[in-house]
Amino acid sequence: MKKFFFMNISIMGTHVWLSMKPETVGEVSIIGTTVIPEFPIIAPLAIGFLMILIIPFTKKFNLH
Repeated sequence: MKKFFFMNISIMGTHVWLSMKPETVGEVSIIGTTVIPEFPIIAPLAIGFLMILIIPFTKKFNLH
């Protein structure tokens, strides 16, 4: 596996463009990547818990 440096990096809002030129022809592997979740794991749990608490009150207090 050969390492090489990026020739050009362009950051445009939500996208990053990487231009690179390896020394030889072959396969390029990108390692060390991680995914950043859009919402923390606690957010869906908190929303579900609040819905469980709110639904009985909406049935009890009918606004019609």
